[in-house]
Amino acid sequence: MTARLYIYDLRVNQIEELLGQALDFIGLKNKLKPGYRVFLKPNLGHPKFKPGVTTTPQLLEALIKILRDYGCKVIVGESDGGYNSYEVKDAFHDYGLYDLEKKYGIRVVNLSQLPFEFLTVHKFGRDFKIEMPKILLHEIDAFITLPVPKVHAMTQISLSYKNQWGCVPNVMRLRYHPVFNEAIFAINQAIKNKYTIIDGTYGLTRSGPMVGDSFKLGWLIASDSFEAADLITAKMMGVDLKKIRHYYLAYRNGLVPKEAEIEMNQDYHKFVSNKFYLKRDHWNYLALFAWVHPAINHFFYESMFADLLHKIMYTFRKKPVEKYYQVLRYPDISDVMPYENCSPEDAREGLSKAEIIKKLITGETVK
Repeated sequence: MTARLYIYDLRVNQIEELLGQALDFIGLKNKLKPGYRVFLKPNLGHPKFKPGVTTTPQLLEALIKILRDYGCKVIVGESDGGYNSYEVKDAFHDYGLYDLEKKYGIRVVNLSQLPFEFLTVHKFGRDFKIEMPKILLHEIDAFITLPVPKVHAMTQISLSYKNQWGCVPNVMRLRYHPVFNEAIFAINQAIKNKYTIIDGTYGLTRSGPMVGDSFKLGWLIASDSFEAADLITAKMMGVDLKKIRHYYLAYRNGLVPKEAEIEMNQDYHKFVSNKFYLKRDHWNYLALFAWVHPAINHFFYESMFADLLHKIMYTFRKKPVEKYYQVLRYPDISDVMPYENCSPEDAREGLSKAEIIKKLITGETVK
């Protein structure tokens, strides 16, 4: 079946109208029936909006409004930050998603707190079990991912495929990095009736996924095929998708169409940018070594030396996301708490994470 792809110049004051045209072109408007449960997976890989790093809030709200006008039941979700770097509810607050929940009657979910089952991938002569939220496998009728075009120090680029890594609910999902290529393919194949809207409002170059240089792009892509959208976007970034390792299984299984097989509303070449490039530093190469080797991965992230190694590293390098929390195993306190100078008493008082952080930073008495 021919893949369909719609690309257009982004005008913020016309975003809803243009997005509606895009959804109509790729056939989504006719496929989504009233009452359909549609899951939206934005990139909320940082607790606050960062251009070129996270999905633009205006785009997310415009899509929510359109889908509600279709009569769909909308669910927006993301997992907690990897390595306990932040709680995604902080991102939900910053994006105003809880306000949108009330305004449009949508549902906002933390995937790290929902039931899951396992996907199995095989590598290094053994099986690896990857957690996958049941809601994405059994409780939705359609799935829309909203990635941002950016370079990535580990995977080279991050587009539609990579965005589903945030669906893995385990905050220690970095333990699966050595099988990332196999896992991300399995995750994307497990999700059915899926579509992508690539948010090219901004791009990120030099060193993603959370640090680097953000710049204005001004386009959006919508497609009924992750592979078609990522192929064309990679070309617009000056990247050969065949050389990106986490697509090798997609190519092997014949899922990536040829450019001539993609029906597009216009020529994409005028959107090509020469600003995308990857420049790894020595810390990136160290992380890349841990990314591909299971034993090194365990040593760097989960051994008794892990905390010391990270303290040494962050003595010389700023953290991409300030690590607000770490897991504290008090028998009467669930979930996680801020880690610096935080007492169990603060948690027992019922203070929110934001309130405790304010208390720690300012020394104020929090009511």
